[in-house]
Amino acid sequence: MEWHHHLRSALWADQITPKQVLKTSLYKLVYGKDALFSMSLEIPALQLLKSFEVAKNGPMDVRLSKIIELEEAREAVFEALQTRQLTVKNWFDNKKGSSLQFEQGDLVLNFNGRAAKLDRHAKFDGLWEGPFRVVGCKGYNSFKLKDMQGDLLTILVNGFHLEPFY
Repeated sequence: MEWHHHLRSALWADQITPKQVLKTSLYKLVYGKDALFSMSLEIPALQLLKSFEVAKNGPMDVRLSKIIELEEAREAVFEALQTRQLTVKNWFDNKKGSSLQFEQGDLVLNFNGRAAKLDRHAKFDGLWEGPFRVVGCKGYNSFKLKDMQGDLLTILVNGFHLEPFY
């Protein structure tokens, strides 16, 4: 398949496809109107009558009204985009802020990051070690752990690497 023959059509399709976040197409943002497809180049009778009615007001008024409509559409898209960005920001902020707080005596699993980084695991091998019991907390999110035999781990574990054990 010679993909370069289809590239122009694919780019055109991307420009005229309404984006989910913007709720409109890039083509409409730039040119202020929907793109006409080659099969729909015939202007419907209703659109033709409408254009004749608008022409009575004068070409300058028509152009100004179209510019104003386009600016309003751009402002609406900009507001929708800001709302979307705020929603995504709040989601990430809440996700970061919702790290679990463990108390002394809680049972937790510890993520084995070394095995994950060095690919020392098979597809169905677990990357979680434990269970461990929380012995104490040092600082905001660092925990001292001991295994079920009572042996204390020598290093502090970051709370982001822990999951509750049920």
